[in-house]
Amino acid sequence: MKNNLILHSLFLFFFSFSVVFSQTELTPVSNKVYDYLKRMQLKGIISNYNSSSLPLDRRTVGEFLMKIYKAKENLSSTDRSLLGDFLAEFNLETIKTDSLNYSFFNDMSLTKIFSNDRQKYLLAYSDENTKLFLDGTFTFESRRFYGDSFDNSFLSGELGIRFKGTLYNNLSFYIRLSNGQQIGGNNKDKVVASAFDPKLSSNSNFIYKSYFDTFEGYLRYTTDGEWFSLSAGREALTYGFGYSDKLFLSTNIVPFDFLKVDLKYKALSYTYFYGTIKGDSLGVPIVSKNIVSNQINVNLDKIKFGFWEAVITANSPISFSYLNPINFLISSNFSNQQKDNDNCVMGFDVEIAPLKNISFQGSLFVDDLDFSTLFTWRSMFDTRLGYQLGFMWEDFLNIDNLKFITEYTRINPYVYTHRYNPTSYTSWDLCIGDHLPPNSDEIFFKFVYDFTNRIKLSASYAFQRSANGYTVGLNGKITNNYGGDLLQGIDDYNFVPSFLSGNRYDKQTITVDLYFEPIKQYFLNLHLSKILQDNYALDKNISDNIFYFTIGVDF
Repeated sequence: MKNNLILHSLFLFFFSFSVVFSQTELTPVSNKVYDYLKRMQLKGIISNYNSSSLPLDRRTVGEFLMKIYKAKENLSSTDRSLLGDFLAEFNLETIKTDSLNYSFFNDMSLTKIFSNDRQKYLLAYSDENTKLFLDGTFTFESRRFYGDSFDNSFLSGELGIRFKGTLYNNLSFYIRLSNGQQIGGNNKDKVVASAFDPKLSSNSNFIYKSYFDTFEGYLRYTTDGEWFSLSAGREALTYGFGYSDKLFLSTNIVPFDFLKVDLKYKALSYTYFYGTIKGDSLGVPIVSKNIVSNQINVNLDKIKFGFWEAVITANSPISFSYLNPINFLISSNFSNQQKDNDNCVMGFDVEIAPLKNISFQGSLFVDDLDFSTLFTWRSMFDTRLGYQLGFMWEDFLNIDNLKFITEYTRINPYVYTHRYNPTSYTSWDLCIGDHLPPNSDEIFFKFVYDFTNRIKLSASYAFQRSANGYTVGLNGKITNNYGGDLLQGIDDYNFVPSFLSGNRYDKQTITVDLYFEPIKQYFLNLHLSKILQDNYALDKNISDNIFYFTIGVDF
C-alpha cells in the first residue's frame, strides 16, 4: 500500500509544481536502473531501449521511466516499488520537480537523512538556469581469500565526493573523486586483493603504499532533442549485448579518458570516440596507447543490431585520419604509416526478442581482419574470431521477478592479442573486452531474484576451458605459441594452434551475491565465489574461495 501511495504522490507532483528542466549528465553503467530498463524492455513495456551502448543520459532514462509509469498497472508489486525508487532518484527527469530531493546542508534534519522516499544529497542548488548537486560515498569492505592458492585478508575504506550539474538545459558536467585506504592486511594481502580488482591494480601507488584513489569526470553538451552530443572526459563505457560479459568493451578495466560524439535519428544511432588507455609491452611502459572506435546501432521493436569497429595504436602521435569522427577506421588504417603495428578489430551484434520476457543475443568479434587476404590461405593467420550466444528469460517459469540467463562465449587463439605486443586489446594489462583469455570458451548460467525492491539475490555458475603457453628456442625467440596469452601475440605466422591446444586447464566458478538496501542509499553486499580449477599440464587440482562483505552509503 505504501508503494502505491508513493507512486500516486509522484503523479500529483507532476501536475502541482512548476516545470523545471531535466539533467543531461550520464547515468553510470553501474546504476541498477539499467537492469530494470532491460526487464521492462523484455516485458514489452518499453520497446526502444537498447542495452548495447551505455551509458545513457539522465533525461533519456527519465523518459523511459515515465513510459513505465503509464503502464504501472501491468507491473508486479516489486516492480512498482522499484519504479517508485527510480522515480524519486530521477525526479527532475520524470515528474519535473525537485521536491523529492533532500539537501543535508539546507536542512540538517537527523530524521530526513534516513528518508526512504527521497533522493538525498549533501547539497542541492537550483534556479531557472542551473541544477547543481553535491553528494558523497563511503564504503567499508572486508575481503577474504582462502584455499589452495592463498590465505589472505584485506580491509579497506573508501571515501568519495561527486559534484554534478546541468547548465542552461544543454551543458552538463560531472566530477567524482575518491580516496581509499588499506586498514587491514599486509603486503601479500595487498597483492592478492589487487589481482581481483582492476581499481586496485591500476593504482600505481597501491602496491608500494597503503592508499588508492580514483577519478571520473567529463563535460558534455547535448542539443534539444538529443540528436547530437559531445562529451570529453573520463567515464565507464560498455559496448555489446552480452548478458554475462561484453565482448567489445566491458567494465573489466577502469574508465579511461576520451572525446566522444553521439548522433541519433529515430531508430538509428552512431557513436564515435577517441580515447587514451594504459599499456606496456612485456614490462616496458608505453609512451602512448590509444583506442579509436565507431559504432552504428539500429534500434527496432523486436530486433536490434549494430556494427562496431576499433583501432588500437601505440607509441604514435594523434592521427587525424583516426580523429575524423565520420570514418571507416579499417580503411583509414590502410593509409596510416603505422598500419602494420596498429591493431584493427571489428564486430557485429544482434538481439532478438521474439516473445514477451525472452531475448536472444549474438555477438561476433573479428580480430585483425585483412581484406587483402580474406579469401586466401593467409586468412587463417590474419583473421581471428570470438563469438557469444546468449539467452535471457525474465519472469522465468512465470515466477515474478525471477530472471534466468545462459550464455556461451568462445575466444579463439590469438584473439585480443597482436603480433606487435604494445597494441594488444588491453588497458592496464587487462582485456578491454570479455574477461576470458584467448584460446578459451565458457558456458554461463545465472539466476537473479528480487525478493523486494531492496533485496536482490543472484547465483551463477560458469564452466571455463582454457589453454595457454609457448616455447622458447635456443635463440631466445618464442616459438610454438598456443595463442592463449593475452600479452604475448607473436609467432602467429609460424604456428597456428588448434583450439584448446597447449597447457590446458578447466575452471568452475560458483558465485552468490546478496544485495540489501534497508534504507534508501544505505546498503550492504555479500559476495561469495568458489573457484575449482583443474590444471592438466601440472596434474594439479586447486580449490579457492573469495568472500567480500561491503557496507556503504551513497548520499
